[in-house]
Amino acid sequence: MNESEGLDDPIVDCFNVCGCYDTGVVKDWLRVLALLKQPDPKYITDIVKETGLSYNYVRTILHLLDDAGLTEHGTAIRGCWITSEGEKWLPKIESFIKQMEAGT
Repeated sequence: MNESEGLDDPIVDCFNVCGCYDTGVVKDWLRVLALLKQPDPKYITDIVKETGLSYNYVRTILHLLDDAGLTEHGTAIRGCWITSEGEKWLPKIESFIKQMEAGT
């Protein structure tokens, strides 16, 4: 529960972070997670091209998403895909951010 906002906060619940996180950073996480919804695994270089984010930043995001159980990867983090858990959390987090931006 994000007590300052009075809203259930799926970001805190999903990523186990405190409520003082940076919304812009979480949006980067969501951009990367949304790209992984495609049927084939995505590679870091593909994500960097599509988002304009740095290679090392994307790699860090992929590790964070993997640690949260939202993605899975093969032999290395550089190629991964969204899990059913990630599919479940993505719309909840996107909706929450929209609510925060709207001030509701």
